Amino acid sequence: MRLVIPSVDYADHLRVSLSAWLRLVDRACITVVTAARDHATQDVAGWHGVRVLVTDAWTRHDPTFTGDTTHWHHYWRSRGERIDRYEFNKALALDEAFGFAGTKTAAPADGEICISADADCEPVGTLPSMATIAPHVIYGCRRFTRHADGSKGPEEVIRGRALRCQHRAFTCVMEGYLQLFRYRPGLRFGSYPGADAYDSDFAEFHFTEPGREIPGLYVLHAGLTHTHWRGRVAERVS
Repeated sequence: MRLVIPSVDYADHLRVSLSAWLRLVDRACITVVTAARDHATQDVAGWHGVRVLVTDAWTRHDPTFTGDTTHWHHYWRSRGERIDRYEFNKALALDEAFGFAGTKTAAPADGEICISADADCEPVGTLPSMATIAPHVIYGCRRFTRHADGSKGPEEVIRGRALRCQHRAFTCVMEGYLQLFRYRPGLRFGSYPGADAYDSDFAEFHFTEPGREIPGLYVLHAGLTHTHWRGRVAERVS
């Protein structure tokens, strides 16, 4: 199994989410991928004894990626945004950390379980038996927002829904805050100017069966949604 947590300027949230993940998986499975300037994230990962990958992929484009880019080209142009400036290429950073691209990490074994999880999402519950994870299916879970008083139960949420979207006659989990799947050779997150669009493209174009919700697991989101696509802008949590 491989769990990759991208974290640039998210050390405050990573302290919480990483501790929670260590209750679910072995630390040898975990890689935190970050930028060279983010010493705080490197310190948190180091304190927890997990692997850290430092990369410049966040601001670099991979021209060898030949996936279907129609969706995000149209998306960025519709917003009037530039698509030639790579400000937060989370997809490429994930590719390098998982070993899908580049030479810093060996590729996973065919069929190996991979989990991408955002640093600001604390997992609550349990993971299913890995034997139940089907190939060519992408899995996700519900995301909830904490109450101000710190309560965590899903029955006490302010906002929460199963983040799913209907595309091309099948349902798949489209949100990149947590995506679980089996690796197969050639699988790529890709190369994108920002942290949006890559996740829905990944789910839609690479998995041929409906997405499924992970039973017994949800995440608590610690910040604003749909906000940090070009890097973090919210205030830090003390």
